[in-house]
Amino acid sequence: MANDIARAMSRLKHRDIRTRRRAVRTLFENDDPSVLDAFKPLLDDEDGWFVSKALDAYRMWGIVAGPEAVATLLQHRNLDVRRAGANLL
Repeated sequence: MANDIARAMSRLKHRDIRTRRRAVRTLFENDDPSVLDAFKPLLDDEDGWFVSKALDAYRMWGIVAGPEAVATLLQHRNLDVRRAGANLL
């Protein structure tokens, strides 16, 4: 299981979109809050699907991860991401 998580985290940066989407699905299926940092780069992705999944991850695990996770959202340049962070407060 830990090997699957590590592999999925590395595949979030893959150039093939199907591979990246599969990696996101794998991380959600494992339901491990420690993978939240892997979703941070997806907040800046050009594809809105990945941004929405990153926000879903922060909504699921942000409270467990602590205030630095919420601060990441609140300090983001995108207004929608900041709104999601404000909703977690």
